[in-house]
Amino acid sequence: MKASVPTSTTRGRIAVVADALEEGAIGRAVVGGLAVCKVNVTDASAVFAREIAGDVAKLATVRVGPIPILWREAGSSGEKWAVILLGAQASNPLYYRRLLPIVDATSSGTNKWDYVVSVDGADTDAINRYEQTPWGHGQGVSFDPGDLTVGPVEGSVWCDLRDDGVWEFDQENPFVPACAGAGE
Repeated sequence: MKASVPTSTTRGRIAVVADALEEGAIGRAVVGGLAVCKVNVTDASAVFAREIAGDVAKLATVRVGPIPILWREAGSSGEKWAVILLGAQASNPLYYRRLLPIVDATSSGTNKWDYVVSVDGADTDAINRYEQTPWGHGQGVSFDPGDLTVGPVEGSVWCDLRDDGVWEFDQENPFVPACAGAGE
């Protein structure tokens, strides 16, 4: 298996090498099961981790994420040793469907929106599965960035935490009146 430096699209699909490797070298790595690694603790109560884009030395703590932290060194900040469980996203106790408030949405192009939902008081990105299709909202209508209407249709949506640690909901754009409620 060929490995590369984590990017913003890695989403929990990582390997932890058993020993330091030179570039182009072959060695042992953990892709599923227990692994020991460094985590950068930015939230003392976080019990999950995710990769840091461009960083091969450590993971970052997050409240909701794809990699459970089973144990870590004491301390409320900085780099700490941790035992993580790779490939265990389904064991995440927050994996199940939850009703989450949408706190922000911005247009990222025609029929595509970037959402932010609040999870236990922390804001995190979310994806609308319905808008990932080639036809966008599924209405046969093209919405421009200026069509975002936050108002009477603002509210919460039912979200699932995907195996890669990304929250996802399946509803047409809840902020555009022409789409609100159409996917229910």
